[in-house]
Amino acid sequence: MHAAALARELGVNKVIIPIASSVFSAWGMLMTDLRHDYIQTYIVRLNDLDPELINKEWGQLENRAYNEFLHEGVKKDSVMFSRYLDMRYLGQEHTVKVPVPSGEWNNEILRSIIRSFHELHEKAYSFKLENSETEIVNLHLTALGLVKKPKLEKRYRSGDVKDALKEVRPVYFEKTGWVQTNIYDREKLPTLKTVNGPAIIEEKASVTVVYQDQTLVVDDYGNLIIEIGVK
Repeated sequence: MHAAALARELGVNKVIIPIASSVFSAWGMLMTDLRHDYIQTYIVRLNDLDPELINKEWGQLENRAYNEFLHEGVKKDSVMFSRYLDMRYLGQEHTVKVPVPSGEWNNEILRSIIRSFHELHEKAYSFKLENSETEIVNLHLTALGLVKKPKLEKRYRSGDVKDALKEVRPVYFEKTGWVQTNIYDREKLPTLKTVNGPAIIEEKASVTVVYQDQTLVVDDYGNLIIEIGVK
């Protein structure tokens, strides 16, 4: 209801009122993939690390994620993983989060992880200690369960703006007082036809106000596009 008024106050030239504006938070939830994060303490020096042992730890975390997603209705081939290590120099208290590769590790990958840690430590703290021993503190696995998302489709509607007119009634505007105003049914507004303000656009769960110096069109997807005459 207040989008156009706020836009005018802020000097914004265009406002978009989504087709699902009254339930936009729920729509966002439907478009969001599921996510689980697993953090496991695993303190070990990189120089002493056996790749087979850490591969086993990653495998256990990933299997745990697969099982949890299975109970949530997400198939195994719809799960994506990102791995991180919380690392530090031996004797430090703080850690640096280092993105690391998926899949099976070998000694060459461990050496590349150490190099990445030195670079990220220098970026975060402006120094690195390449001759100091490094250690892992935590394994961090981020698991995304990709969900099927609703598809937006074009909603072209032909006709004339007058076909959407419900009534004309007095509406009070702060600067002009009572003004005879066209009241429109949003569901009947034609695509890409201009509605001149002042106007009220009504729908089941929301109302949009268009002020006297503003215009509105419905785009191909049913969104309301308000152009603001900023003064």
